[in-house]
Amino acid sequence: MSNFANDTQQKILFMAARTKKTMEGTVKATVEYVEGDLTMAADAQREVAAAPTPEELKAAAGKPDPGGEQPR
Repeated sequence: MSNFANDTQQKILFMAARTKKTMEGTVKATVEYVEGDLTMAADAQREVAAAPTPEELKAAAGKPDPGGEQPR
């Protein structure tokens, strides 16, 4: 049961970090489209398609980033 809970928690944290990254990228891409810079919009879309970084996973878990940026 402990292994199931731990595995499930990691999957949920990954999904939360991925969702946050996707939403932020969507906003950024939309702004770039509105401003007419399609190259920057395409770059923003490619950037958010990547898996969350370890720092983004820590932020999703509510752990402080050692680099100084606090989770929102």
